[in-house]
Amino acid sequence: MPSNRALLHVEVWIVLGVVVLAVLLLVNRALRRRNAKCRQLARRAFHDPDAARVPAGFFPDQPAGESFAFSAPPPIAGWLADPTDPEHRLRYWDGAHWTEHVAVRNGAEGRPRR
Repeated sequence: MPSNRALLHVEVWIVLGVVVLAVLLLVNRALRRRNAKCRQLARRAFHDPDAARVPAGFFPDQPAGESFAFSAPPPIAGWLADPTDPEHRLRYWDGAHWTEHVAVRNGAEGRPRR
C-alpha cells in the first residue's frame, strides 16, 4: 500500500498537469481569436483595400497610435503594358520584376507579337 507522502506527490502532479492543460487551452483560444481577426482583416483588404485599416497596436511591432492599410499584392506574372510606353508596347512581368522581354502591341488582339 502506498504511503500518504507518495499519494500526495501523485496528487500534486495531477493538479499540475490540469493547470498546465488549462493554460494551454486558454493560449490556444486566444491565438485562434487573433488569427480569426487577421483572416477577417485580410479578407476585407482583398475586397476593399481602403476599408481594411489595421487598428493601432494590433501588431506588436506596429508603432503606437498609427494605423495602416494593407498594400495590394503585385500583379501575377504575364505580359502587361510597358511602363515606358504603355500604348504601343508590352513588357513581361515575372511576378517580382520587369524583364528585358518587350513586345509590340497587336492592335486587334492586345497580345504580344514576336
